[in-house]
Amino acid sequence: MIRFEAVDKYFGDRHILKSVDGTVRKGEVVVLCGPSGSGKSTLIRTVNRLEGIDAGKVFVDEKDVGSVRDINALRSGIGFVFQSFGLFPHMTALENVMVGLRLVRRMPPAEAREVASAQLKALGLADKMALMPAALSGGQQQRVAIARAVSMRPAVMLFDEPTSALDPEMVNEVLNAIEQLADQGMTIMCVTHEMGFARRVADRIWYLRAGELVHDVDTESFFAMQAESTSGVIQQSA
Repeated sequence: MIRFEAVDKYFGDRHILKSVDGTVRKGEVVVLCGPSGSGKSTLIRTVNRLEGIDAGKVFVDEKDVGSVRDINALRSGIGFVFQSFGLFPHMTALENVMVGLRLVRRMPPAEAREVASAQLKALGLADKMALMPAALSGGQQQRVAIARAVSMRPAVMLFDEPTSALDPEMVNEVLNAIEQLADQGMTIMCVTHEMGFARRVADRIWYLRAGELVHDVDTESFFAMQAESTSGVIQQSA
């Protein structure tokens, strides 16, 4: 579903991604981890061209992302959930989910409302639909953001540290929502430091260090590698 071929990215003189190769299969959950500044967030942002690349290619469902002319059409099929929620503060939770359905999918209002309501209910927000973002907890806001992305029926979901802006007690409700999507067979790439979640949900772990993909292994093997070392493979690679 997603393929990176020798992807390089620079920010000025800084070499952020270094010849990254990797494949995410349809229905697979890949968790990206590694030290801050290792290129994790930059890598997933190349999938929907929030970040361009300087060399190599990125494919989504066999389409070369770099050659796509209609970026909005590309992004409508790739759900992206940010650290900071990204909700419109002047819209209710329901309206936030409806907006993409109306403007991008061109759904009639009644149909958009039905789809948005169903998605919010599925994420446990049935009683929060009429509230503004300011009246919601951080975990609830992030679940609205997930509902907004999923309602567009994307082929792929990307999560960029979706719990990093949350208080600890709100983390599990968001991780449970992502796990629900994984159980439904959604193709997911998720940048996170929540390794308990990664162990429970991920099919594969990608570990990045200084812009290089140094480990691309199944989850069981990754944690076995860590356990076999006194300091852990994660610390050794950092």
